Amino acid sequence: MSKRFQYLRMTGGEFAAALHKLNMKPKAFARVFGLNWSTVLRWLRPPDATDALTVPPWGPVALAL
Repeated sequence: MSKRFQYLRMTGGEFAAALHKLNMKPKAFARVFGLNWSTVLRWLRPPDATDALTVPPWGPVALAL
């Protein structure tokens, strides 16, 4: 069975690059979207073997707004 929706996924590096392009600090992103600062830091951290893409599907949507 196929998935109903296919989400655009973003790596920590892509997330960092998008924030840089928008001239937005990660701490400001956390504040605007009501996130804990440690959550955004976790997204920016390079993934290890057990941690796949950590930025949620709504991340790219929020950056596009």
